[in-house]
Amino acid sequence: MGFSQDELTFVRNGIAKGCRADLRKSKEERETCVTHASIAQSDGNVRVKRGWSEIEVSIQFKETQETLGASNISEEILNVKEQHAESIEFSKIAIPDIIISKILELLDSYKIGIRIELNILSNDGNIYDLFFIGLGTLLKSLDVPIIDDLKRTEKREIDIPISKTVALFNNGHFVMDPTMIEEEASCGLMHIFVSNEGKLMGCLSEGDCDIEKGSFINIIQEISI
Repeated sequence: MGFSQDELTFVRNGIAKGCRADLRKSKEERETCVTHASIAQSDGNVRVKRGWSEIEVSIQFKETQETLGASNISEEILNVKEQHAESIEFSKIAIPDIIISKILELLDSYKIGIRIELNILSNDGNIYDLFFIGLGTLLKSLDVPIIDDLKRTEKREIDIPISKTVALFNNGHFVMDPTMIEEEASCGLMHIFVSNEGKLMGCLSEGDCDIEKGSFINIIQEISI
């Protein structure tokens, strides 16, 4: 969706004055609605909605070479990235290593892989956070298949960091949970991962996120509150 320069300038000027088009405060997120769904082809599915943004996230356990016993290549020879690519199948959103490692730790013990799928139903910004809300919800209630007896499953749970996306603007201004026009008007986006206790776990960026250390610390403090 394209926005005119006048629209983008209007948003930037408003944020510089502490005003957002939807009247939220700078660190205020839209209300989140998570709904579980049952799909025959998946091992878990949720729909996540914030404002006019809505997505579906689903997971499906899958066989790997180790599961099938189809490979004679030793683990020492296999490249780590190749193992990861086989175990976790997903390409639409960058998943940070700290989350990948948590998923792999569980998968390795069961000798299975997982397919993670994202379906964007409508996009008014911050699809990134919605995805990790959905994924986190699914990982907290897993029925993992037992390879030796596929009629059996085990209840398992993975806690992953929370994603908080911030849109950066000039002079240290920022807004949390940006809408699409706020994303387009911003200098760049920071996806900050924090634990449930508010501890910083990692950060990914898009665009120009070259900000001063003081501004970064301020953002982290605001998010952790």
